[in-house]
Amino acid sequence: MSTSFVLTRTKQVILGTSGPNIELHNGEMFSNIIYRNVNIVPSDRPNLLYASIKITHCELPYSFYGVDESNNRITINGSNIDVPSGFYTAYTLRDYINNANALSTTLLVLNTSTGKYRIEHGNAFTISGTLLPAMGLEAGTYPAVWNGTVFAIEFTKAVNLIRTRSLYIHFPNLVLDSIDTRTGGVSCLKSIQVNQPPFSIINYQNSESNEMLVNNFPVKDLNLEIRADDNTFVNFQGQAWTIALEVKTVWSMVKLYGPFDFSGQPAILDTAEGEG
Repeated sequence: MSTSFVLTRTKQVILGTSGPNIELHNGEMFSNIIYRNVNIVPSDRPNLLYASIKITHCELPYSFYGVDESNNRITINGSNIDVPSGFYTAYTLRDYINNANALSTTLLVLNTSTGKYRIEHGNAFTISGTLLPAMGLEAGTYPAVWNGTVFAIEFTKAVNLIRTRSLYIHFPNLVLDSIDTRTGGVSCLKSIQVNQPPFSIINYQNSESNEMLVNNFPVKDLNLEIRADDNTFVNFQGQAWTIALEVKTVWSMVKLYGPFDFSGQPAILDTAEGEG
């Protein structure tokens, strides 16, 4: 005699930036971490019906600068200007570059109506550098063009010194029911909107109880990546954060019963184990 039933098990997993079983793969950027022996889905037995995962809440510091070591250089006529990491406005970045370059203190001009920069000088020059996309130009090398008055370069887009609009929580060793059309990836569990000012805490609460299926198991270790809009790693500048996960596994179970005991009730001989 047997009885079939479904067993649901939930496990809470707290992720942070320190601990005995974690590996920091980009140091105090805190955005590429491996958690060893988490065992979120410890078995691939046939009676495992499915597994799901969700973020229940997280607290992330808005400590990632608009300008950092990855995008802080502008090169003018072969001379590098490395802008110190930090938060800038279109005005403060303009002032820093005008004071740091060797050509002119009025080299960089901001159109306050369009939010676009223009670089101009009486002599020919070229510019390049990792800072250009934030300033409004695609990456590349640009020669100034004579406009009848000065040599100038017109930036095609408005200044954008917001490092990222969302934080993308990836688990590269999980195959999720997820698709990122920008990269083709299937490991993004959640995108969290950056809806606080710099130096604040970005709080996320999963009030809708959204969860996502995990399509590969067993899963012993957990690889975490936190990426920006441009798919680069976020740099939290050594500021700690917390992400709380809930992992659910659903098992098909069978109870086997033996002969009736003296009380007239069947004695349970065996219970199938859901995890090993």
